[in-house]
Amino acid sequence: MSSEAQQEQVYRYVVGNTLPALKDVTRNDVKFIDSSRYNADSRMWRWNFQAKGREYIALIGCDGSVELSVAKESLTRQGLVAPR
Repeated sequence: MSSEAQQEQVYRYVVGNTLPALKDVTRNDVKFIDSSRYNADSRMWRWNFQAKGREYIALIGCDGSVELSVAKESLTRQGLVAPR
């Protein structure tokens, strides 16, 4: 899957998502922080991105499935996780 196709999968997952933090996020709100990285152990591509001031990690499977989590650094800045 090309980088562009991976980014498109992230856009599709994020835009229109009903999670409170992602509600009303538009395509223009999504800013990719760096290029993707492949993890051979999980067999998934990883994309770091921001949307409306929060940082996220998107994991994309070879079939185009997307899993999303909030980046730890973002949680630390929000006071939701104690820094180490």
